[in-house]
Amino acid sequence: MITLLDPSFWLNFLYFFVAIFFAFYLPGVFFINKLNLSKFQETIMSFLLGMVLWGWQGFIFGYLGFRWLSYFYLILFIILWIKKTKFKSVKNIT
Repeated sequence: MITLLDPSFWLNFLYFFVAIFFAFYLPGVFFINKLNLSKFQETIMSFLLGMVLWGWQGFIFGYLGFRWLSYFYLILFIILWIKKTKFKSVKNIT
């Protein structure tokens, strides 16, 4: 039985938030960052749009029988986020 004192509970808790960040926040922030929103609004809208995009790609890839394309979806947005963040930090230095 898993309790609050069990280390596996806390590891799964951390894993859950990491998975949500990669699956929901990164795709959402990729499209939301062009809008002029406060950081709080950007975060909430990124999660909401990310959930919609995740559901949409899951529906499409599942219907087509290519469920494994969800991994490429995640990898694509991780790469795009890294490129955007890396370019943004270099741009701010100069």
